[in-house]
Amino acid sequence: MIINVLLALMIVISFLLAIVLHEWAHAQVASWLGDHTPRLEGRQTLSLRAHLDPVGLVMCLILAFQPLLLAVPPAGLGWGKPVKPDPWKMRVPADTGVLLVACAGLIFSLIIGLLAAVLFRFLDPILDSSFFALVLRQWVVVFASVNISLALFNLIPLYPLDGYQIL
Repeated sequence: MIINVLLALMIVISFLLAIVLHEWAHAQVASWLGDHTPRLEGRQTLSLRAHLDPVGLVMCLILAFQPLLLAVPPAGLGWGKPVKPDPWKMRVPADTGVLLVACAGLIFSLIIGLLAAVLFRFLDPILDSSFFALVLRQWVVVFASVNISLALFNLIPLYPLDGYQIL
């Protein structure tokens, strides 16, 4: 039971970090392309408050902790507040700008997930078998999985996912 609670907490914390990094990447690329709308809306920050959607957070919490009652492994699914750049303010053609901003979140989530997986590969042999080391190992794996899953899930071509913008 305590293991499932720990795993659910790891999922929620990883999800919150992944959403912030994913949405920040969208805002950063939009800004680099000349659109200052995300910065004016306060989205070009690593603050959790700027990127959090209350309904998406509640959904993640429910799905992460609800399986504790059903004796199945926890899972998390939620969403953040999407960054809405103005393609007409970018220095590149509108279609190109939308494509680059949409790909930014996917690519950044994938890179973060792969870096966490590589970190796990190097951490695993050097950490001892204490409780803290085991929790750290598990959290790095969960964080990598959440980021890679976020990137793959956002490839689905349904609005408002990034796959829709790419398509």
